[in-house]
Amino acid sequence: MSQLKVEFDSPEHGWLKLALRSEQVVLSDTFSHIYPTLPNLCDALCALAEGRGPRAVVFLLEPQELELRFKFQENQNCIVNAVRFPDHRRDIENGGEVVFEYSGPAHEVVLSFWRALRQLQTRLPEHEFTTRWREPFPANEMAALRAMVERMESGQPTKANTRRTIGDS
Repeated sequence: MSQLKVEFDSPEHGWLKLALRSEQVVLSDTFSHIYPTLPNLCDALCALAEGRGPRAVVFLLEPQELELRFKFQENQNCIVNAVRFPDHRRDIENGGEVVFEYSGPAHEVVLSFWRALRQLQTRLPEHEFTTRWREPFPANEMAALRAMVERMESGQPTKANTRRTIGDS
């Protein structure tokens, strides 16, 4: 099984580049700060770690939008899809195109994104990040994600691994 690699570049003028890599596909897009993408991404990853979902996070590419979808599966796996839409509308005439797909253990997906977000958070001083991104880094959402990652890595119960334990009995 291939590993998911996630990278963010440093923000510039309110834009931030996201790269997703699997063995089969590489997706690279630059998105705008206009939508609350980073806080929503942290929230979606917390939900994934708890086995809640599905969740979608929208990245504004102007005028296109990229919707990153996380779907938890009962076997502790996750499907990650990136769907590109021509604009903000989600209807039959403006159907999206799947441009990235990955399936793997949910905890590895959460860790891959958390590491990339953590590198983004620590790459620049807080004031410089805010200046370049035009929004502050979502520190509260990241703290919640960090707490979830720590629980996952220490083996403490999350809703997802509690389900597994009950199901394994």
